[in-house]
Amino acid sequence: MLNYINPFSEDFILSDANNFLGNIFSFLNPFDENFIGYKFIDLLSDLFNFLFVPDDDVFNQFSDIFNSKLGFVTSIQDDVNDIKALLSGGEVSTMSNTAPYLSYNINSKYYSGNLMIIDLSWYQPFKPFVDVILGSFMIIFLIIRLFVYLPSIIQASGAFGVVGFVESKGGKN
Repeated sequence: MLNYINPFSEDFILSDANNFLGNIFSFLNPFDENFIGYKFIDLLSDLFNFLFVPDDDVFNQFSDIFNSKLGFVTSIQDDVNDIKALLSGGEVSTMSNTAPYLSYNINSKYYSGNLMIIDLSWYQPFKPFVDVILGSFMIIFLIIRLFVYLPSIIQASGAFGVVGFVESKGGKN
């Protein structure tokens, strides 16, 4: 009973009020770490982090969506790297160095097994050289066709040129 009226005891009747007043004074004291200005700045920084700083999951989801919608971009990059490797004599990642062949799997009562229809094993030593030549001809043909159609591509008149030609020859609208 004497502990309730002893101000130095932990069971003092006004100890909760004393702690409450001490907390209020610590909120008002600018040199204390519980100052209300510091707490307000912490709350604002947490709010801005919540509003404007995305989680790491957002970037992973964006990367997954990009790869699902525009996944062909990586295949184009692989093809360009393969063309560079072909022209420089390096190793091509997507092309195999095995000889081309055509086989057919037969399962009948007379014969069962894998039947080789076309075997181009003689072609295997020449394959890298022939691939470079064929790729070079395809690129040269592409560049020539691009230069031929470049004016109509720039003017965007490829689709409209046919309509204008028909109308100038007396075609019906």
